[in-house]
Amino acid sequence: MALQRFKDKKSKVIPIITRPCNWQQLKELTQMPSILPRKNLEVGKAIASWENEDDAYRMIVQEISDLLK
Repeated sequence: MALQRFKDKKSKVIPIITRPCNWQQLKELTQMPSILPRKNLEVGKAIASWENEDDAYRMIVQEISDLLK
């Protein structure tokens, strides 16, 4: 439902990758303007893969805050 609303330009969708997975194989996700979290140049680095998960959550909150401005 969220993807359809995104396609219809009725809502914004920000995928947040929590665990390692093959999200890059999902065409719908790769077309999203923002996939979080990001670490340096690595987009969609799963939260569980960060050395400090709190840093990942802090980055996600900051990015969403910036996107909503």
